[in-house]
Amino acid sequence: MTRLGDRSFELEVLGAERRTTDFEKLYRPADEPLQVGQAFRAEELGVSVLDVRDGLMTRARFELSLQDSGRACFAAWRDGQVRAVESPDIGKHVLIPHEPGPMGM
Repeated sequence: MTRLGDRSFELEVLGAERRTTDFEKLYRPADEPLQVGQAFRAEELGVSVLDVRDGLMTRARFELSLQDSGRACFAAWRDGQVRAVESPDIGKHVLIPHEPGPMGM
């Protein structure tokens, strides 16, 4: 994860083969793969797809529209539970190693 600004960051999948998760199967039909340049918006979050491999996102930019960016937090599955991930300084990155969660993903 690379922090780009007060309200923006980028996530990139490094190394290992990217596989479809059950959550992706639920929300995205296999016959509609992601495309570079696609953008999605939720109430306080915008996402732009920057890179894909085999129809799966490998890099995306996230923009928070929160008035108070301090309300945002990052979390990852670590040591068998969800744990906070400290946000890096602007222009810096943090490596978040993949660790299978409770569903084996």
